[in-house]
Amino acid sequence: MPQHHNFTGYQPDHINAVAMRPLTFIPAKLDAAALADVRDRLDMPLPKEVKALAAVGEPYGKSGHMISIAELDKRLAATSLKTEEKIKLKLALTQNGLLPSDRPKARSANWRGR
Repeated sequence: MPQHHNFTGYQPDHINAVAMRPLTFIPAKLDAAALADVRDRLDMPLPKEVKALAAVGEPYGKSGHMISIAELDKRLAATSLKTEEKIKLKLALTQNGLLPSDRPKARSANWRGR
């Protein structure tokens, strides 16, 4: 079959590819659905098991699934988001149990601070 030049940029081999919307802003309300959308747009989709937990009202973090902070930073660096928006997103991900918290673990009652 002869190959024809395609001036439209249409690539039939990539017909099933999904075009991602670039992440240009952070939603005002970062609930579970919004976080899932943001992760999809960063090309870091949540595993199906994690989404299933959220569908029944469980927090994302209950699954034990965590995001690599280094990977998230790399993805966020490729966006046009402001620093404040990146911090807001990281805070929401931490609150939903998807980013590790840097908070120190609670000390035991026997700790004397020596």
